[in-house]
Amino acid sequence: MKSKNKIILLIILFLIAIGLSLTLFFMIRGGQMKSKQADLETSQRQADSVIDENQSSDKETEKELPLDGVVCWGDSLTAGLAGGYPKVLEDYLKEAGINIPVENEGVVSEGTTQIMVRAGVIPYKVANAVIIPAKAEPVFLKIVDDHNKVIRNFPKGKFQYTDVTLNGISGKLTKNSEKAGWNFIRDFDGESAYVSSNSSIRFNYVDRYKNYIPIIFMGTNGGFSSIEELIRQQQAILDTFPEQKNFLIIGLTHQTVVDEDKLDQELQEHWGKHFINLREYFSGQGVYDAGLKPKSSDLEQMKKGIVPDIIRTDAVHYKMEGYQVLGKYIYQRMIELGYIKK
Repeated sequence: MKSKNKIILLIILFLIAIGLSLTLFFMIRGGQMKSKQADLETSQRQADSVIDENQSSDKETEKELPLDGVVCWGDSLTAGLAGGYPKVLEDYLKEAGINIPVENEGVVSEGTTQIMVRAGVIPYKVANAVIIPAKAEPVFLKIVDDHNKVIRNFPKGKFQYTDVTLNGISGKLTKNSEKAGWNFIRDFDGESAYVSSNSSIRFNYVDRYKNYIPIIFMGTNGGFSSIEELIRQQQAILDTFPEQKNFLIIGLTHQTVVDEDKLDQELQEHWGKHFINLREYFSGQGVYDAGLKPKSSDLEQMKKGIVPDIIRTDAVHYKMEGYQVLGKYIYQRMIELGYIKK
């Protein structure tokens, strides 16, 4: 009997030992699992932190270049009355708290190639090989355009076209009437430099526009022979800007080079949301936006897609109301495209 009780006691102790062992095992296992879970949570938090930092860094990288202003390239339709549409656009921007300049680079009677020269696309060249002395002393230059036509006067415009760079050397040009050419004087002393014929002369002021939004409105005075050429010329000006996401191309309301309907259609197809069909706007809603009341003769013109007399001063140019409504229309388009925020 005693022997049987001992066996039972041993079995009970054995079961208790197994129970304690299992309990201890699961306690240790549970601790390990909690530790691993904590490590995983810590790792996840660290990973999330890295992702957040990377996303933040990406957002910084994706930030657009600083907007220093808007530059409007064109002819007399850009020059306009009382500052033209650029002045109206600048006023609207200021009212919205956006205090950036809107530069009016419109010059009367200029064709596309002349505008491209001022925009730094078509360079002037040195016709004669010269050595620029180490000292800031004048050296004679004969300057020609891309067709080797001698340049006796620089284009008109609001900026100083005599501040130039030649072979990486900045300096100034002054007229040399005796030799029918120009004198170049470097800004600072340095090493002498050889300049070969056909070397390009670069206008220094163009650099100040690199972080500007360009608006191109050119072609009324010719300078192109096909729609494809006009598009290439517009693109050439855009290529002078490092950031080409934000820009506008304004369609023509009067020209005699190509078919107007086809021109508007192809410009729309090529430039998409960046294109403003001004002829369509001015022969439609633009007249009413300007607060004008078209006569029957104006309505007939508008039906034919012709900019009506009521908004024009002549066959080409607009009345003050035209420039005002164009400036507002461009401002609204820039908001729609996200170029600016009110």
